[in-house]
Amino acid sequence: MRIFSTSLILFLLACGSDKGLTVNNPAPVAEITSHADGDEVLESVVTTFWGHVSDTNHSANQLQVTWYAGTEVLCETAAPDELGDTFCEAMLAPDDTEVVLEVVDDALALGRAAVQLTVVPSEAPVAEIITPEASGVYYSDQKVTFEGLLS
Repeated sequence: MRIFSTSLILFLLACGSDKGLTVNNPAPVAEITSHADGDEVLESVVTTFWGHVSDTNHSANQLQVTWYAGTEVLCETAAPDELGDTFCEAMLAPDDTEVVLEVVDDALALGRAAVQLTVVPSEAPVAEIITPEASGVYYSDQKVTFEGLLS
């Protein structure tokens, strides 16, 4: 009888708890794999950023990733591939010093990775007209072929 009374008391105490059901949803993890803090990228040149995202309780197709330069969207929200890999091709401006990869799971938990970059001004392109030569004679009623060299 004593064991029954003790068991009944423990059962009633356990059932009388006000503690509700809590859902544990760990945040997904984001990692930028293409660049590290301090890397240099050229201004206004298309740069490819690579990253990897994962989540302990969601598959890759349940994740959405967005790439940012500071707070501006670089690449629109999309799902990573089946392995959790993601990439973004974008051109950075001189003041775009932080690139951010954000990942959100179906339960709206957020993971984030960021790198601080140095944006280096790119050189202006060089254009040279090879033909026609400036000293040549040309007629207004005849086509002139132009040839140039760009670098």
